[in-house]
Amino acid sequence: MTSHEPQSDDSPAQPQSVLYRICRLEPGERVPVAWACLTLFVFMTGYYMLRPIRDAMGLESGDKNLAWLMMVTSGVTLLASLGFAWLFARATRARLVLLVFNCYALIVLIFSALLHMVPQDQQVILVRSYFVFVSIVGLMGVSILWSVMIDTFSREQAKRLFPLFALGTSLGAMAGSLITRLLLGHLHVTGLLILAALLISLAAFCSLVLCSHADVCKTSPHPAPSRQNQIQSALQGVKQVADSRYLQGICLFFISYTLIQTIIYLVQARIVQESLMARPDRIAFFANLNLTTNILTVLIELTLAWRILKKLGLGGTLIILPAVTGLGLVVLALQPILSVLFVFQVIRKSLGYGLVRPAREALFSPLTRDEQYAAKNLIDTFIYRLGDNAGAGLYWLLTVQIIGLSLSAITVIALPVTLVWGYIGFQLGRSADRYR
Repeated sequence: MTSHEPQSDDSPAQPQSVLYRICRLEPGERVPVAWACLTLFVFMTGYYMLRPIRDAMGLESGDKNLAWLMMVTSGVTLLASLGFAWLFARATRARLVLLVFNCYALIVLIFSALLHMVPQDQQVILVRSYFVFVSIVGLMGVSILWSVMIDTFSREQAKRLFPLFALGTSLGAMAGSLITRLLLGHLHVTGLLILAALLISLAAFCSLVLCSHADVCKTSPHPAPSRQNQIQSALQGVKQVADSRYLQGICLFFISYTLIQTIIYLVQARIVQESLMARPDRIAFFANLNLTTNILTVLIELTLAWRILKKLGLGGTLIILPAVTGLGLVVLALQPILSVLFVFQVIRKSLGYGLVRPAREALFSPLTRDEQYAAKNLIDTFIYRLGDNAGAGLYWLLTVQIIGLSLSAITVIALPVTLVWGYIGFQLGRSADRYR
């Protein structure tokens, strides 16, 4: 922890603020850190107003159509990633965020107008387009903002400050869910979309102010890779995975994790669709789910995460979520009702965000610097989406090709995957612990 010395021996020592003691802020960091936290908070608030509306509208296609819609989303996301890579190579970070986020806000306003004008029974194409769009906003918007943070702060600063930024994103998610829940009975969905668009545009302005402090904060530059280097990095990542059993294990871990996550999301869609008929009721359910999950996530991050990691190690920590998921699937197979689903999802998602995510990232610590860049990039994008598509495809196969397969049967079929997922995580964690 950095101490702040008095200017002279005769002057009394000034007490440090709580913020300085917790985050170890250095002189000159307070303003840019405040703008960074505000940027993430405002964007996540807007996004978490869009998200429960997306989840509710996705149900209107039915869980079977939602499965292939998720596969379409993965394909569109891949194309969007290539477009963003092209933009990153040709625009400054400030212009990029202004352009992309204001385009996001404009498209949200267009959706708001169309949802107001088009009758609900004629909104099939509209709601499916909205589902894909908001999924891209969530993935690419957060990715852009974290790239700005990496580009603005040095590596030494990142170690101290990024946990604070992560807390800002969690608080923004809580705020967005709470605002949606409180205003839902007073504002039409179109009003919520307008407010979300304003917040996303405000996040672009906050990011612009943050970028103006880049030269103040920067002490160790992060050069932006060229397009050729990005292609070389992707090919290098494929070769590294092919040559490393450890990296292959991480790939299998991610595929198992995302496959199960996608199946549970589609099971959730069917239960909510059968239990709640009205769109506002579904939006309220998802807003409550997001709010409760994020509150519990923050509590886990602040009180339990690193204690559990220290006591159980990576191997023991990474087996917790598969074990909880497997137990939850058994309970859900016996009682596929809304209340059981709500409790199961809150526990599973909060453990995933608050506990397993930092442990999952720690799996990359034994890797070389080149592997951490190239192979991790490949795993975080292509491999992650591969698991999503595998889960959506498996669900579609079980519900469309195997006629009459119940929710209980689907959850039981998913159980062996959780066992594989847990075993791989435990073995990977033990291997990583030996290098720590």
